[in-house]
Amino acid sequence: MIPSIPLPAEALPIGHIISSETNSEKADNVLAKNSNSSCATCVICKDRATGRHYGTNSCDGCKGFFRRTVRKKQHYVCRFDQKCVIDRDKRNSCRHCRFQKCLAAGMRKEAVQNERDQIKRHVQEGKIDIATQQWMGFFSMLMEAEKKSSPVRVSVITNALQAGTDEKIDSVSKLATLTDIGEAIKQQLLLLVDWAKALPPFQALALEDQVVLLRAYAAEHLLLGVARRSLPFKDMLLLSNDACIPRGHSSHLPDVNHVLLRVLDELVEPMRELNPDDTEYACIKALLFFNQNITGLHSKNEVKDLRSKVLIGLQTYCADNCKKDPLRFGNLLLLLPPLQAMSQQFVEDLQLVTIFGMCHFDKLLDELLLTATQRKKI
Repeated sequence: MIPSIPLPAEALPIGHIISSETNSEKADNVLAKNSNSSCATCVICKDRATGRHYGTNSCDGCKGFFRRTVRKKQHYVCRFDQKCVIDRDKRNSCRHCRFQKCLAAGMRKEAVQNERDQIKRHVQEGKIDIATQQWMGFFSMLMEAEKKSSPVRVSVITNALQAGTDEKIDSVSKLATLTDIGEAIKQQLLLLVDWAKALPPFQALALEDQVVLLRAYAAEHLLLGVARRSLPFKDMLLLSNDACIPRGHSSHLPDVNHVLLRVLDELVEPMRELNPDDTEYACIKALLFFNQNITGLHSKNEVKDLRSKVLIGLQTYCADNCKKDPLRFGNLLLLLPPLQAMSQQFVEDLQLVTIFGMCHFDKLLDELLLTATQRKKI
């Protein structure tokens, strides 16, 4: 038997897919050009935000205006109907409406007072703002990539989650076969590549490292996606092509039965309890994707820095939005290890299906999953 010779990334089908232009390519380039600004917009006037000030992402202008107003106990009067437009060009036209918009956006008076009374606290808040600036742009970029990669499906899932977790499958009439699973996998792998290409830091890596990251994360992407898609349903996995796998039906798919049951019990149920929102879900994906411990990865330091930004962002987000649940950040991270273990088993099951010729899978699946590189656990 002639031994197989590893091909360079450019020669692999996945290399061509990464390098090829997609419908979202122009938007990706816009993200790349704007990535150096690395900040979100001010929620008051839509200027470039410089950090989180007094509880809200804002620019230095609105931060200073709010601080002066609170410290000097100013009272403003609107000359019109208290409906003035407050944007970057007109923010100084009506101080009353600007201050009211600051309050509506979440700026807290007590934060200014505490800042004045406690100098040490002021220094600490300044440090937090610096850290916030470092991850805010990357954080916003993750959310943008998430919307671009599957906007319709995300909205459908969100609506179903808001409706409750006991939804029936009236719109789903087809029980999944191995062929359905293969088709759903191909669809999701293509979306995975588009999602990754929407991240400028990923585009900046060498093509070989891009392939390594995609291969290592592909199985996790599939299982995490099907778990989130299935949150509104009881004892059922919903594939992206709307084929379904009820708990009892998984026995008709013996080659992947065990891992599907594990997804229901060890991933869907914990995720249903936590009910991660879109922001938390995007961070979980990025934490799994940007793993510096992957075997064969050359840009380990760059990937480690990206992962650190995601960790800081998720921790800050949980602290700001889940004050009544101080353990939420840690509980979200606990979703990762079982998902990684299930992903390895999933790949092994698919390899058996291929070896015994039970189903023909696409070349993209073969490149990203069946030849996936092994990596160390977190």
